[in-house]
Amino acid sequence: MDKAIDLKEIIRACEFDRLQRHTAAATKVAIITVDYTGAPVTEHSGCSEFCKAVRSNPSLAGLCEMCDSRGGLEAARRKSPYIYRCHMNLIDFAVPVVYDGIYLGAIMCGQICPQGSDWQLESVVDSRSDIDSIEGGRQMYSQLATVSRAELESIVDMISYICNYRIASALDGKIVTPNIRIDRNLLAVEPAIRFIEQNYSSQIRQEDMAALCKVSAGYFSKLFVKATGKSFSAYVNYVRISHAKRLLNSCAKSVSAVAYECGFCDPGYFIKVFSRLEGMTPEKYRNSVTCRMRLSADISN
Repeated sequence: MDKAIDLKEIIRACEFDRLQRHTAAATKVAIITVDYTGAPVTEHSGCSEFCKAVRSNPSLAGLCEMCDSRGGLEAARRKSPYIYRCHMNLIDFAVPVVYDGIYLGAIMCGQICPQGSDWQLESVVDSRSDIDSIEGGRQMYSQLATVSRAELESIVDMISYICNYRIASALDGKIVTPNIRIDRNLLAVEPAIRFIEQNYSSQIRQEDMAALCKVSAGYFSKLFVKATGKSFSAYVNYVRISHAKRLLNSCAKSVSAVAYECGFCDPGYFIKVFSRLEGMTPEKYRNSVTCRMRLSADISN
């Protein structure tokens, strides 16, 4: 039986992490690679001191994760590199890892200051964070790499070509990757997985996803469990709760509003699912995040 594509295993087999480190050092661009679920499969290469400080701040870390998630999803939707602004107004970009038309993950890059005025980029989150909210933020910010639009586009093209070529070579067998094969189950349900990630706030029916993948509903159910390790409904709830945690961590919306925004028609059911998966209610989760934020503020003061 075919083994599922394990991007982390492929990266290890073709020494991709070393290529990532050298590329980050040469371009002064921070890089981390994630799989199709958004989970990191490499260490962060070249992460700036400024962004380390931002990501360690409980009140800002959720916005960083939201930027990564939305940037990666947009690159996956386009199946081409996507350049955007983060909540700190830095320039980031996501390079999708695509093999035979299938989205496997993304190379998340950036932490760059724009040089010049020829930048018209989307901001992937509405929030804007204050540099002065980070102790020593302006000093660390001044040490970030600065590039022109033309320089950045060259860097994006280089990273996209080199990294996708390296991974594709591994999958094609040009680089030895023992015991790795393309999982036909994953390939079969990949359109549904991509649809769920991009439309989690909408009503999603298993029958519609089966039709999208051009298989029967019964067969789709079996393929989906084999590919993801979760039933269809469990996977949809997992994706929705992941987004709900980000909202609870980064905005003051009510629990009911968060539930509706994440695709739950019944706030009571949302609370039940959240409690089962996270071991606490959404309100307790938010309070625990708030407590960590206050503790961090007290320590910094």
